[in-house]
Formats: sequence, C-alpha cells, structure tokens
Amino acid sequence: MPYDSSLTVFSPEGHLIQVQYAHKAVARGTCAVGLASKHGIVLAVERKQTARLQDPRTNLKLFDIDEDLYATYSGLTADARQLIDKLRVEAQTHRLTYDQKPPVKIIAKQIANYMQQHTQSGGRRPFGVTLILAGKDENGYQIFTVDPSGVYCQFKGVAIGNQNPKIQEFLDKNYKEDMTIDELKKLGKDAVGQIVEDLEDGIDVRVWV
Repeated sequence: MPYDSSLTVFSPEGHLIQVQYAHKAVARGTCAVGLASKHGIVLAVERKQTARLQDPRTNLKLFDIDEDLYATYSGLTADARQLIDKLRVEAQTHRLTYDQKPPVKIIAKQIANYMQQHTQSGGRRPFGVTLILAGKDENGYQIFTVDPSGVYCQFKGVAIGNQNPKIQEFLDKNYKEDMTIDELKKLGKDAVGQIVEDLEDGIDVRVWV
C-alpha cells in the first residue's frame, strides 16, 4: 500500500509520511536564526539569491506581524505567505477581543493549531514551512518556532532551514543569556555565516529592543 498517498494514513512505523515530506521542504529552505535575551531579539536570515531584474521586495523573509511581534520562516514561500497573513489576522483578532497586545505564546499556539489541522483531514496537505515567531510581551522577549506538524516550542536561540544542525550547534556553543543586543546581532550574523560566505550581501538581520 502506498502509505504516502494519503495524508491521514499512518505508515507501519507510525509516521505520517506527508508530514515528513513537509519537514524535508523546510530542511531545503534558506536558513533563519532567532535569538533572544533580556535586552532584545534578533532575527537573521540567509538572503535568497534572486534574478538580477527581480524586485527584491517580493522575496522578503522578515515580517512585522503586530506591534512587538515579528516572524520569519524556512520552507515554501507561497505557504509562508498564507501563514503570515493568518498570523496578522490572529494578532488583530486578539486586539479587538481583549484590547491588548497579543502575547507571543498565544499567537504561537493559535498558528500551531491551524497548521496541525492541515495534517489530519483529506483534501489538505501540511504546510511546508517552519516559522520563527519573535516578540515582546509581559514575559519579556521571546522566541517560538512552529513546525509543519503543528508543534510549537520556545527557545532562546534557534536555527531552522538549510544545515540547521550545524548552525544550532554553533549557537549552543556561543549563546549566553546576558548577551547585549550588539552581541546578539553579531552572533546571528556569525551563525548564518557558517553556511554563507558573503556576510554583507548574503545575510539580512533585524533587531528589536
């Protein structure tokens, strides 16, 4: 039986094969790094090489979701744009309902539930995207990831996408909880620089304090 032909059929090993395919799409995407300390947050991404005549604004990977809430991704760009729109709707809905800034964890949980729904019914497929959601709320600066299966996790430093095990190992060795924002920025650039030769033209970095 072709176990990968149906989204809702488990393989004999207990896997949903199409979810694994979605993870492979993420692993082939450009690298992204998220870092947080008590001083601020940094997102650093591998800049995708585009055609010479293409407008670079169509390849943005760093997004404002709401006040003090930001996101980036690795994986399929078309899927990511759908999720970015969904994130913005969820953030605005929270504001209208509760008259307050949306907590980072709440928005991460909501988008995780939405992504998980696409792994359990026919006529859909998993999103081939892992998101990094970064922001500031009453709990301070926070970083969350949400993967294609709908699992969300909080990190102080995380890498997703191309060669992420290598970059994550670099972060684990060099991250310190009391890093200043300048140190976070340098660490983010150096981390992506593990796979990108041109640190100026090959990396985009944004800082929020």
